[in-house]
Amino acid sequence: MPEALEEETPSDVTRIEREDAVGTNPETGRPKVQKGVDTSVTPRQQRYWTWSGSGKARP
Repeated sequence: MPEALEEETPSDVTRIEREDAVGTNPETGRPKVQKGVDTSVTPRQQRYWTWSGSGKARP
């Protein structure tokens, strides 16, 4: 999963953490465990490439 996120966004995944949270089911009023994922990403620095040649290939 981290690889797919890194390919789809210009970011590096720095942390992935699974979380369990206990909430209340509104229909039954009983406790319900909900699973979650906390993901932290760091944006990559944009790199710009320039060509300063004359446009002709060098030998």
